[in-house]
Amino acid sequence: MLADIFPTGYHATELADVSPGETVVVYGAGTAGTGRGTSARAAGSSIEKVLPCASAERSAMRVSSRA
Repeated sequence: MLADIFPTGYHATELADVSPGETVVVYGAGTAGTGRGTSARAAGSSIEKVLPCASAERSAMRVSSRA
């Protein structure tokens, strides 16, 4: 995960110029969505919504963790 998924999420956060205090929406609750959410949170943003993925269980887990 550290060699592929997280850097992709980090790169997306950099391209979007996410700043502290901003609110973001994460599309997808899989591993890539988790990487994006984690990167956005590390940049100081809050997660407004995690849009669902194919797995209802995975979506519920990501929404409850807000990652």
